[in-house]
Amino acid sequence: MELFDRIVIPEYAMYLLGVLGLLVLWQYYRIQVLNGRIYAVDFWDVSGIRMLMHVTTKDGRTCEVCREANGQVFLPSLATKKNFNTLRAQCVHKDGCRCLYVGLYGGWPEANHIIQHLRKRSRKKVLQLSDTELRKLFQGPWERGVSASTDRLTVYMVEALQIEERDPEAAIARYRDVVGQARGARDLRLVVPAYLRLAETLERLNRPEQALEVIAQFDQRFSRRRSLFYYPSEEQRGLMSLRKTRLKRCLRTNKISPEALPAEIKL
Repeated sequence: MELFDRIVIPEYAMYLLGVLGLLVLWQYYRIQVLNGRIYAVDFWDVSGIRMLMHVTTKDGRTCEVCREANGQVFLPSLATKKNFNTLRAQCVHKDGCRCLYVGLYGGWPEANHIIQHLRKRSRKKVLQLSDTELRKLFQGPWERGVSASTDRLTVYMVEALQIEERDPEAAIARYRDVVGQARGARDLRLVVPAYLRLAETLERLNRPEQALEVIAQFDQRFSRRRSLFYYPSEEQRGLMSLRKTRLKRCLRTNKISPEALPAEIKL
């Protein structure tokens, strides 16, 4: 007993144990998010998302239904409603719907104005932004806003979708930024759509070798041995597989030497 009586526990030890407990709890929460066990309102709260937006590619291959929904904004609470959908009818694009919901904190004046307008008019309604309004929104000083770091990759993704037709090189650069820089749960949701758009854009520009490199990276990154919330669906995997087959056929037709291709691409 005399030995234990002599042991003095420093006062700061309890604080260290408290910090350790919080770190363990946060890591557990992060694992729950990555495994897709936390959704809806919980996800919006921790991600700092105040506004959701429906966006799609601005090109001649986008179906009319999806074009009409481009630029629709709404509050996150609306997205949790059962059977919520911003499309008035089903997408009829032959390669599947290319639409995307993105979340923004919107810490710059133009975005704040839209968020306040949404909150005043009705929490149950969607607001349709015109092409001009959408352009003004992202031409605003978002990089100087309080949400610049958290909204950055989302803004890049929206910009790429909107300029893909008229400035494909800039869109490609933005898609590569998303693929390479996404880390948190919010940004990781953009990675698969960015891969899909990047591969399609490169194919459209007649760059089969580069498109196949992107698909090889996609296959390597999203192993079927794991299944996280941001991993591709079977439909998305199928689209990439079809594109890979088509691109390889293109290379064989053009008699591209296999030695000229990266090692991971096999014809």
